[in-house]
Amino acid sequence: DLDLPVTLKTGHLEELRLDIPWKNLRSQPVIVHIQGLSIVVSPNSDPSIPAAERERRMLLAKRAQVAEMDAAGLGEEEDKNGSFSSRLITKIVDNIQLNISNIHIRYEDGFVDEAHPFALGIMLASFTAVSTDGNWKAAFVEDQKRICKKCNLKGLSLYLN
Repeated sequence: DLDLPVTLKTGHLEELRLDIPWKNLRSQPVIVHIQGLSIVVSPNSDPSIPAAERERRMLLAKRAQVAEMDAAGLGEEEDKNGSFSSRLITKIVDNIQLNISNIHIRYEDGFVDEAHPFALGIMLASFTAVSTDGNWKAAFVEDQKRICKKCNLKGLSLYLN
């Protein structure tokens, strides 16, 4: 239970594909493809969790975050370059490629004014993001102080009914 202020009415994902070059993680990018995501949400009209319980959960979550940050600070005694796994994860994140297309997220609210329900939404035809070299050419980046990403956004629209 995520205790969100909205409820998922419908949702559909046509394709989620991860292209992971397991044998070449240090020289080829991980590519994430998301296509055809359609989500319709509405306000959570009947929160089932009492306010005291919600506040207790938030406090526990904050304590867990503080503990994670403290634990992360304890590992700073490692060598300056970090461990092999931390360098590999950094390289993967620096070079990840995103290909997102045909996204539609809609919020429908009939609770505020039942006589005049409204909807708002966002639609996205495509979004891509790739790592680039200093000349903005797509490239696999190696140990750079500054990472450049080239993003392409097509067909972004918002609507309100």
